[in-house]
Amino acid sequence: MAAHPAHLRPRYRCARSSGKSCPPSVAWRRRGEAIVLSQLGLTARAVGRTEDALRYLKDSVAIRREVGDEKGEADDLSVLARLARTRGDLESARADFTRCIAIFSRTGDRRSEGINLGYLAQLPILQGDISEAEQLAHQSLEIAREVANKRGEAESLSLLAQIARPRGLLDDAEDYLSQSLAIRREVLDRRGEGADLGLLGRIAQARGRLRDAQHHFERSLDIARQVKDRRGEAAVLSSLAQLALARDHYNEAETYLTQSLALRREVQDLQGEGVDLSQFGRLYLDRGNFKEAERFFQQSLAIDREMHDRPGEGVDLSQLALVALEAKQFGVASEYIQQSLAIRHEVLDRRG
Repeated sequence: MAAHPAHLRPRYRCARSSGKSCPPSVAWRRRGEAIVLSQLGLTARAVGRTEDALRYLKDSVAIRREVGDEKGEADDLSVLARLARTRGDLESARADFTRCIAIFSRTGDRRSEGINLGYLAQLPILQGDISEAEQLAHQSLEIAREVANKRGEAESLSLLAQIARPRGLLDDAEDYLSQSLAIRREVLDRRGEGADLGLLGRIAQARGRLRDAQHHFERSLDIARQVKDRRGEAAVLSSLAQLALARDHYNEAETYLTQSLALRREVQDLQGEGVDLSQFGRLYLDRGNFKEAERFFQQSLAIDREMHDRPGEGVDLSQLALVALEAKQFGVASEYIQQSLAIRHEVLDRRG
């Protein structure tokens, strides 16, 4: 862990808790210190030094509160919330998003309020609470349109497509993506365009249009590589692996998964890593290598639980049940099935 820069160690403090106002000269210094700490946090986050990023940003938030810089505090809280979400700390992520949204709402920053409502909507998706996710996504979309934030509008529409697809509302998902793609192209959002094409590929695969799915995935992959979106590239490679598995092209699937898993680990995408490990489990299950299948499913299950991904946990438990049945471990299989069913009912209840 990097040492705290000596020139940023606290030397001046405002006694706000004692009711004293902060002298202008001290407040000016402290605001400057917070700005530098926030910039250091963003830089550390960009290069994958998560612990340093958290420390810098938390120090910045403390100073922002001390000097009454609500706008800066809310901006830092938003970044902290996204870091917490990536680490699987959904409780902290929700708390920080809620606090920053409250500040943006109170200070009249509708643009930032809408953006962060969209970020917040991603949390209940992980937990299977689609109703809450949909409500938050619609609020985000409404604000984006109100303030003419075209990129935010596209993000909200894409998010609504992600919510509709697993519910089987494929026509709705395609409609949302059609609107989102038009905006992405209008504002030259290449990264977003690539992500939406990947989603279109998953919808085409769900409809059984495997050739269309392949086409969408390949276009998405080209864009991800052009804009150097490593996280997006990994996601598309994983989708291509899933498509190859559906076609029983096991060697091709393994190649895609190996590339995707390496990228997931490079960019510290723990949730994506869990998805790929689960797909590796399915690959080995289809090949009849039950020992390796179990090993990969167990690794994926551990990540599901760390990330509080209840739907993913349910899927991996059901896959482990299949492995146990193949090994004639009927008691173990029954236990896995019961756990998986309990999660399935929980998720269905949340979806209403």
